[in-house]
Amino acid sequence: MAASLTSMNLETLAAIVEDAHAANLKVVTHTVTLRGAKLAARAGVDILVHGIGDAEVDAELIEIMKSRGTSYVPTLAVYEFKSGNPAPRAWALIDPDVRNALRPAGTAGGAPPERQARWRNLTTNVRKLFEAGIAVGVGTDAGMPSTFHGYATLHEFELLVQCGLKPMEALRAGTSVSARAMGLDAQRGTIAPGKAADLVLVEGRPDERIADLMNTRRVFVNGVPFDPQQLEGAIQSREQTALPVRTAEALVDDMERTDGRTQIGTLRVNATDAGIDHSPMLFHRILRSGSDHVLLVQATMADKDRPYVRVEFPLTRGSIAPADLSGFTGIQFDVRGETEARLLAATYTNRTTADPWAAGFAVTPEWHTVQVPFAELKRRAASTWDSRDVRALLFELNGPARAGVWMELDNVRFYR
Repeated sequence: MAASLTSMNLETLAAIVEDAHAANLKVVTHTVTLRGAKLAARAGVDILVHGIGDAEVDAELIEIMKSRGTSYVPTLAVYEFKSGNPAPRAWALIDPDVRNALRPAGTAGGAPPERQARWRNLTTNVRKLFEAGIAVGVGTDAGMPSTFHGYATLHEFELLVQCGLKPMEALRAGTSVSARAMGLDAQRGTIAPGKAADLVLVEGRPDERIADLMNTRRVFVNGVPFDPQQLEGAIQSREQTALPVRTAEALVDDMERTDGRTQIGTLRVNATDAGIDHSPMLFHRILRSGSDHVLLVQATMADKDRPYVRVEFPLTRGSIAPADLSGFTGIQFDVRGETEARLLAATYTNRTTADPWAAGFAVTPEWHTVQVPFAELKRRAASTWDSRDVRALLFELNGPARAGVWMELDNVRFYR
């Protein structure tokens, strides 16, 4: 990857690995080049993810991976040439709008030569690493275009077999090998007393014919039967799935927790404009005065139209279920900085990120308190605000291309 993105030198990555392992955490890397794979393996990462596509692996990389115990997850499903529709079994698991957007089978053109070369390297490298004794696991990068959750995982088993693994070896890759690579083999990966009873029963002999893995008949999650047809019906329904609404607390975050979480226990996350040339950003706690902390957000705007960076404060775990804000009038926070800014409210009903509920607010170099009434949050599309439908608050920093911007934020809360 480009040095200006998320590549790291050996010393930095090795320090991250050392600290993570001291905390009993696994480290995985987005690694797509032979050079990057050697650096990551030398640093001691646990799993190389996404597949080496720029060249064939060599003896040096194999030796490094063996010496450091590094595993390999190629995510072939995301790189495979997509031509037409997925298997019929997956059709009911795809959102209707996505299905309608898929091209009919046979309309996709041939892949360009560089993609064909990458695919040859990816598949060859799986075989070479597996034959060399490197642990190969299953992953998909599901959620990327035409890489569908669930189906992509099953298809990844088929692709591993196409690379040269036997069906039983592919099944182990997605169960016991993957569990061991993530340090979860005491709870998952094999069927044994005391382990999680997450089971899939299929019709056929997938250990001999891997395509039989698609013939799902019964599913158990933690020992409880799960009805796949009920899920398929919910996916195809035009009605949104009802989720429980959680009562919101007044204080969202005063930036005093040291674990990266808000005062309501959710994890602050960041986002940037899309594309390779995205706007790099940092956000971290700093002292405001005495023992009082604030969140500092710094960014350099990308050289593009309408660049932005955002920091998100989820109102429920994972920013999935909505929160009930009906007992409040709006959002209040302390702020200072040098940037243009907007407050965004992510809701469950509004799925598009291109037209969020938003309101601009003034940012100056001096500390001041801002109140944004819910009534000031607007969308371009005709919509009705629902205070029981909000998933997260996002603070967006804007500015001209290549400009440096910063903002300090404190005491984010709802007011009555």
